[in-house]
Amino acid sequence: MFKKYVSNTSLALGTSYLIESTNGIKGYRIYVKPTVYGKFKWRFFFINSVNSTYGLGEVAHANVSGGSWKIHKATIGISASLDKDDEIKNVTKVTYNGSESKCVSPDEHFWSDEIDFEINDGYIVWEWDLEGENIPSMPEDIYSAYSVQDGKWAHEWNRPAPCLFGVERPYKKRIAFLGDSITAGCGTKKDGYEMWVARIADELKDEYAVWNLGLGFGRGSDCATDGSWLYKAKQYDIAVITYGVNDIKSGEYGKGKPSSAGEIVSWAEAMATSLQNAGVEVIISTIPPFSYSERERWEWRCANLGLKLLAKRLGARVYDIASSLESEPYKGDYPYGDHPNGEGCRIAFEKFKQTFIIDGKWTL
Repeated sequence: MFKKYVSNTSLALGTSYLIESTNGIKGYRIYVKPTVYGKFKWRFFFINSVNSTYGLGEVAHANVSGGSWKIHKATIGISASLDKDDEIKNVTKVTYNGSESKCVSPDEHFWSDEIDFEINDGYIVWEWDLEGENIPSMPEDIYSAYSVQDGKWAHEWNRPAPCLFGVERPYKKRIAFLGDSITAGCGTKKDGYEMWVARIADELKDEYAVWNLGLGFGRGSDCATDGSWLYKAKQYDIAVITYGVNDIKSGEYGKGKPSSAGEIVSWAEAMATSLQNAGVEVIISTIPPFSYSERERWEWRCANLGLKLLAKRLGARVYDIASSLESEPYKGDYPYGDHPNGEGCRIAFEKFKQTFIIDGKWTL
């Protein structure tokens, strides 16, 4: 399925939280900008578990199972704008094994049925009615999302969604970007699609398909557990790994202390080895600068040196995102914000191009 239906948005749609209860049937809606417009056959993929730890893990942490819940109905449509009151056109039912409804089991992986759908401008509007407890979601306000509250659509912080908006189209290779909030695009303009992964997706869209697997608060220690998060990247041809900020700041879930440079490199090795064993080419990123303490800055420097050595030993290529987001090597300042703004993400994108374009051609 993953080879036939490839990601058609650069929006990060993973899970790091749980909706503990919908309190009856509740409607949810998100607005998604496609990477490629046109008429395609679409399918949507879901995983009923949590990919990564949010905060200290008070509500959810990596690999926690979703609950038993029900999809009563789901539709996809088109809006010319992000205004929740604007008309939604071309509304099309999404079904599962021919049924509008589906009961979802803990840890279940499932696809929707195939639909024909055309969008040539504007935004995809995903809308569904859910009922149940412990529904995996993502609490990042980087794109427009609503739920029905007191009978009206109102802003929703905690949004459940498919993790893949897949289309059938030709492509050369598929690239997954694993990372934290900096990969997801926190710090950029809401609904602006200014994140560095989105810029890469737009640049590559004629030949490559990009899946943004970034998650706020995401840690390499979470991804290295080889759960549902890494599973998704294993379905693609190339995986770019950009972890370390939250490992340095918060550390491994449940340990209550920051992680060391050595631990961070060891988790990168675990991820990279697992991906390579699955036939995926690995690109290891350095860790972006952030608002580190002096002690944390030393761990950051050591980890970045260690990640480059690890890449050499594993035969992986390196994307040195850190060097593009600080004013001089290993200084550790962050002139574009600790979560890079649109300009910072543009510069990170230019660094990606500089790294992987040779003689005017992409080498991915």
